[in-house]
Amino acid sequence: MTIREWLEMSRSARAFEKARLLRMILDSTKEAARLRRSRRVRQRVRELLEEGDGRVVRAALIVLGRVRVPDSSNALIQIVRGRNMDRRVRCLAARALGLQGQDNEEAARVLLAVAESEKEPVGVREFALRALGEIGSTTTVPALEAMAAHPNWRIRWAATQALASVSATLSLPHLQRAEKDSAIPPEIRKRVRAWRSRSLRIGIGTGEIQK
Repeated sequence: MTIREWLEMSRSARAFEKARLLRMILDSTKEAARLRRSRRVRQRVRELLEEGDGRVVRAALIVLGRVRVPDSSNALIQIVRGRNMDRRVRCLAARALGLQGQDNEEAARVLLAVAESEKEPVGVREFALRALGEIGSTTTVPALEAMAAHPNWRIRWAATQALASVSATLSLPHLQRAEKDSAIPPEIRKRVRAWRSRSLRIGIGTGEIQK
């Protein structure tokens, strides 16, 4: 399928077919790679996100979680903010915003507000925290450190992961506590050591930690 054919079908097809066309972008074929590189295709992904059909929106969000699409942050921010929207859609939007919102302080502020709100579902807060780690804004460090001591272990662990992505050195005490946190399931605690080793390597590499 050529880029032109893909674009034409994305405008005339029914919703389920549009969702299939979006998923096609993530295939491991040369054809899919060409679609991902196309500015017009990426622009169309952003347009499809705003069409409203649930299947199409979810498929567009999955693409946006893996492919950079210019000027998509504002639409994602609106979805993340939408408390009346489907939780799974908001989680996908938060994940996508972690990629699309690089160097976007507004995206970081919105994600942080969601992550800190006790009124938000825990799952949505977890995705918001991980997205903050992807964005890497140092302005979020104090809030992440506070949430790394949250009563809910899922929030504690997601905040610790985000902190490790933003500041390897500052995350070390929290990772050490997470290793001994009996509330965190054993299969997850096994992965904490790998995160701590990673943070140590980064800290030594940047000179923040002396050997």
